[in-house]
Amino acid sequence: MNENHSQILLDSAVAALNSGDSVLGASYLYDLWKHEPSILKSNAIRISHLLTIGGYWDAITSLLPNGTNSLVETGWLNSLTTSRPVNAANQPIPWYTYPSIEFIEPKVKREWNVFEWGSGNSTLWWSQRVNRVISVDHDPEWFRSISNQMPDNVSIKLITEKNSYIQALERSVSEINGALLDVVVIDGEWRNECAKQAIHFLSPEGVIIFDNSDRIMFREGTAHLDTCGLF
Repeated sequence: MNENHSQILLDSAVAALNSGDSVLGASYLYDLWKHEPSILKSNAIRISHLLTIGGYWDAITSLLPNGTNSLVETGWLNSLTTSRPVNAANQPIPWYTYPSIEFIEPKVKREWNVFEWGSGNSTLWWSQRVNRVISVDHDPEWFRSISNQMPDNVSIKLITEKNSYIQALERSVSEINGALLDVVVIDGEWRNECAKQAIHFLSPEGVIIFDNSDRIMFREGTAHLDTCGLF
C-alpha cells in the first residue's frame, strides 16, 4: 500500500469518527492496520479501544504491549471463541466475573468441600483446588455433555424435579460424612428456594456464591440471605 492510500484510509477513519459513525471509522482503522500497522502505533491504546467496536481482536492484540491486553490475559477472547469460560491457557474457570475469581482463588483451601446447584466449568475449576465437589444439574442435555469430563473427586447428579433439586444439598452432606460445606454455589434453577436451604449446611466460615444475584428475579433469595448474618 502506498503512502497516499494509507493517508486516505486514515483521513476516512477520522472523518467517520468525527461524524459519529464509530463502526465505519473502526473498519477504516482495521483496513489501515492490515496494510501498515506502524502508522497506528503512536496512538495504540486509543485506537485499540476504537477497534473493539468492530471486534477486531487480532489488531488490538498486536497493537498493545505484551501483558496489557486484558481480553487476552484473562482468557476473555478464548471464552468468546469456545463459548465456554476458560482462562488464557484454555483451562476451565467459573462463569463468574473476573474480579470475583481473583478475589476467591487465593483464599481457596485444599481441604474444602463444595456444593453446587448448576454444573459446568466451575465444577472442573473447583475440583482442581478442593477436596470434594458435589454438583447437581437439572438439564439432561447439558448433564450428558459434561458428566464424563469430571474427575474422581466430583459427584455430579442429574435432578429434574424441583423439590428434589432444592433438597439435594441436605442429602449430599452424607457424602462428606455429615460435614458442613465450605462453599455453596447457587447457579442453577430455583435459586430463591436454594438460597433458603444453603445457609443451614454452611460451615461457620463458609461462603455462598449466588450468581447473578443482582437480578430482580432473585431478590427474594438475596433478601433472605441478608437476614442470616452473612457479610
